[in-house]
Amino acid sequence: MPDRPSVTFADAEMYLIRDAQNWANVVIDEDTGTFMSIGSEGVFAACWPSGPSAGLKATLRGLDFERFCERCGCDAADARSAAFWDRIWPHVISAMNWDGVHAEH
Repeated sequence: MPDRPSVTFADAEMYLIRDAQNWANVVIDEDTGTFMSIGSEGVFAACWPSGPSAGLKATLRGLDFERFCERCGCDAADARSAAFWDRIWPHVISAMNWDGVHAEH
């Protein structure tokens, strides 16, 4: 059987975002250019294979809702996408600014 490629997130930053009604587990890996969120509003993920030149976290901070949906392949008209953007995304940005690893926000 051929060897399977593997992906590790050894240096990834992981966040648990929770508020009264919403939650998300978020992984941001600068090395692989990977953003993933699994939570109450759905699954959102994007990968910048060569890594954005400005750095993934800087790129994520600069996204607007339309560009976020384009990168993550979600529909901007979908209520769950809008709910994620309105309720979870500000906490993701805040957690990244805190610069903690495995942070609960």
